[in-house]
Amino acid sequence: RRSTMRTKQTLDNGSSQRSGFFKSSRSTLKVLHEGSATERRFIVGTGLCLAFSAGISNGTCLSGFLNESGATQSVAGVTGAYTDSAISLGLGDFYRSGFDFGIIGSVLFGAFLAGVMNPFAIPFELAPKFVPTFMLASLFMTAGAIDAYFDEEYPRLAFYFTATANGLQNGISSIYSANLIRTTHLTGTTTDIGLLLGQILRGNRANQWKLGILIGLAVVFWGGSLGGFFLSRKVHSLALVYNAVFFFLIGVTLTYHYMERHGITLWQALIGAGKFGTMYKNVKAITESGNEVSDSELMDLFDDLDDDGDSFINQDELFLALNGKYDHIIKEKKNFFRILEDAWNESSDEGKNWKLSRDDWRRLVDHHCSTRHVSFSELVLNSCGPASIRQASIAMMTQAGYEVYDDDIDDDDSEK
Repeated sequence: RRSTMRTKQTLDNGSSQRSGFFKSSRSTLKVLHEGSATERRFIVGTGLCLAFSAGISNGTCLSGFLNESGATQSVAGVTGAYTDSAISLGLGDFYRSGFDFGIIGSVLFGAFLAGVMNPFAIPFELAPKFVPTFMLASLFMTAGAIDAYFDEEYPRLAFYFTATANGLQNGISSIYSANLIRTTHLTGTTTDIGLLLGQILRGNRANQWKLGILIGLAVVFWGGSLGGFFLSRKVHSLALVYNAVFFFLIGVTLTYHYMERHGITLWQALIGAGKFGTMYKNVKAITESGNEVSDSELMDLFDDLDDDGDSFINQDELFLALNGKYDHIIKEKKNFFRILEDAWNESSDEGKNWKLSRDDWRRLVDHHCSTRHVSFSELVLNSCGPASIRQASIAMMTQAGYEVYDDDIDDDDSEK
């Protein structure tokens, strides 16, 4: 007996048309396979550019050449600021301690703004608010550069504005890459590189694809820091001006990408509006409706199947569970399994023992809980990217009469 999942559409004459099915042998599913390939490349490429910019700003502000006072302060990572604020407070240097707390608050505020403007972001699928969030970060970066240029003695606001911009850019790069790309500090990146190298050495290559991205982030951040040092030594406060221009050019590229990809105007791209924005608002509006299967229940499903605790399950175990104890998930969440089917169909390593990691399952669950039961007009669909159109087509398939069902076939190939 074998079990497959198919789509079925009942026609007026009683006949049926079937399309798509889950095959039993697919290669390891990766998180990045879920989004549009263009958007994945664009997000990773943008993240590398942002890491270079963050390196320039951090190298400049730590070089001592930014202003006449020779003040130095990290404006990317805040681990040192936490420690320095405690030490300064212990020494009675309240001015320095307050400065450190200001840097921490600036990074925190920048990340807060990123979260407020992108409350329902889906990893590796750019949402309309990505552009206005980035342009806001560009404004903060520009404000920091202006203050550094005109306040040569001690441009305290320049540090604050630059730290806020870095908090914003680190926030948006994190939420749109499932925390893979963090552009302004390398502690987590260095830790992940070490972990992955150790796992690969012991034969676990499930997340090997992340290694190149993480190493790239480390290299470009280091290169940006080196460039920031030499640049600030030569032109002093103008180094932040040059970096603000570079940052703004990244924003212009993002804006152009959105205008071309989604057929919207400049104003719509800058404010995250238009048909594309309306589509995501519709998604947000209906995520609370319908017959819901909670993300915690879906994660419990994985944990129930992971008997040996190695954070991996195979597809046969998954299908048996979905056709048994968890069969209501199939009935209530058709679009989730369409997404899962698309993910498998994108895999190219057929014939291998397919396994699903807990991280990959988490990714699918998050995607599922953000894209359920949506309907869109034809005009909206025509203005969307491939990944968004795929999400919309799931709902349209259901509205057109398609249903997901279990096709159990006995050894004699007779259907029940």
